[in-house]
This record gives sequence, C-alpha cells and structure tokens, in this order.
Amino acid sequence: MLRLTVFVLFLVSVTGNTLDEYETIKLNEYLSDNLREYHLNKLPDYECTINNINLKDIKFYLYTRRQPDANQIEVSEHDHLKQLNYNVMKTTKFIIPSWLQDTDDYTDMIKDYLQMQNVNVILIDWSRYGRYCNYNSTHEFIVSTVAKELAKLMRHLIGYGSNSINFHEIGYGVGAHIAGMTAKFIAPYRVGRITALDPIEYGWNYFSDPKIQTWDAHFIDVIYSSSPLIGTKREFGHLLFYPNGGAHPQPGVSDSVVASSLKSLEYFMQSITRPTVFPSYKSESWEDFLDGKYNMDEMTQMGEYAYSGMRGKYYLKT
Repeated sequence: MLRLTVFVLFLVSVTGNTLDEYETIKLNEYLSDNLREYHLNKLPDYECTINNINLKDIKFYLYTRRQPDANQIEVSEHDHLKQLNYNVMKTTKFIIPSWLQDTDDYTDMIKDYLQMQNVNVILIDWSRYGRYCNYNSTHEFIVSTVAKELAKLMRHLIGYGSNSINFHEIGYGVGAHIAGMTAKFIAPYRVGRITALDPIEYGWNYFSDPKIQTWDAHFIDVIYSSSPLIGTKREFGHLLFYPNGGAHPQPGVSDSVVASSLKSLEYFMQSITRPTVFPSYKSESWEDFLDGKYNMDEMTQMGEYAYSGMRGKYYLKT
C-alpha cells in the first residue's frame, strides 16, 4: 500500500481545517488507488535506507545541439565536459523527474529544447531509487542525496567556468523539492531560475519548512494543477500560475488526480515550442478571474517563456 502517512497526518484542507480520521482514511485510499491505477499497480514498497544508496546510480546526461544523444557526465573531469561540447556561455537546463518516473518521460522535452534553443540540457536520472524505494524512504533519504549529488555537479560546472545565473532547474512533483534543496546546497552561488511543476505536498506539509522556498533562486515560477491533493496549495515563488484554477480535475481528466498533476508537466512541455499558447492574467483568485476581474495589461505567458519581471498570481483557461 502506498505510504502517505506523513502527508495525511498534516494535510490541511482547502477550508483550513485538519482532516478528521475518516477523511484521512478515505483520502489515503483514494490517492493510493489513483496512483496504483496510473502506474499499473506496481508501486514500490521497499523501505530504502542510506546504506542502500550507491551514488553511481545517480546519473547525469548531457544533451546539446552538437551532440543530441545522451552522454553521461563524469563529475570529476573537466576535460570530459569539453569532449561533450558543454558550453559555459549557454543556459543550462536541469530536468529533474519526480518519484516513479522514467527518464523516457522527458525525451520529447529534451528534443524540443534543442530545437527551439541553443542550450545545454542535463537530465538527472535517479530512477534507480525513484522506482524502487517507497515514498517514505524516498522523502527521508533519497531526495536529499540526489540534491547533494546535483549540487556537486553544479559546483563542477561553475569551476569549469559556468555562471549559476544561467542555471535553470525544471522539477516536477518531488523533483521540484530536489531543485530547491540543490539550490541551497550550492550557496553562496545562486541559481538563476527554478520552475516548479505541481510541487508535491507529501512530507512537505504546512507545519514544516518546504524544501523549495522563494529565496532559492533569483526567479521561481510555479504551475499548480492538482492542489491540494497531490500538489501543494502553498504559495511560494515569484510568479504563480493556476491553469483552470490550479486544482483537480484539469480539463480532459476524470477521476485520476495523478493525471491532473501531470498536466503541469504537459503544459510546460507544450510551452517550449509554442511560446504564446498560455497567456495568463493577474488576478486575486480563480473566482475573480472568472468574473473578469483582471487587467488585460498584466499578462504573461505560463511556462518556458514566463516573464521574470512579473510577480503575483496568474490565472488562465487551457
């Protein structure tokens, strides 16, 4: 059974009241069924410990226009970066998957980036543990370990001549928190941008500090799509996007809250090749937006081309 103990004990409902015992049990069952259905009933149940982690299983793959196929980066070798055509003058996109995901889920994103922008793309592969360890141990041990290894890579790139202002981390679900932790681990350097796609709520509850926080980067944009079930409803970052209100169900989704959560990733991927597809408008709430209470002049695009000079909450229909 999917272990959501940390999440359900501390979850706060939309109304601000804690869930009672019955609601906790039903929500646990609901999320477990949805996740199991989406992942073909193969949720990991192994309780990993720090002793189970082999750092060599956390891998980084570089993609560039000159070498569009995956090339694993050896963190200790500067000459290796030169061979792989890593360019310190270009923006580097760090793609960080969530728990249970395969790296294949990001093949199209990588291709789209290289088609649209002349950038370095680095895919973080921690699937050896994300698909093997249960959620509790992933939260307790794996996430911080992946973040520390990614921070080592970033420091390696900085030592090679990169400027951290040109680092853009894109993290979905658990990956959003890995992005935030990584940014903390490279201090006093500071990441240029973090894009948090439906940051997960499990284990990062209302009574503890979240792993990703507003000051982790010069610019943080957040896309909410399943709040407050899988994705958090906590407001953080500089530019907050609420497609279709930011909640489950998203358009085209029936019962699966996981599918609503994945919509944040889908929207962001679409935005890479379609820069004007998601115009968003500043408003105080979804209800105000639906009532037309927003200024047409306060518009920015949701996704890859979000304007870093904007601040606040932005709404749109997809």
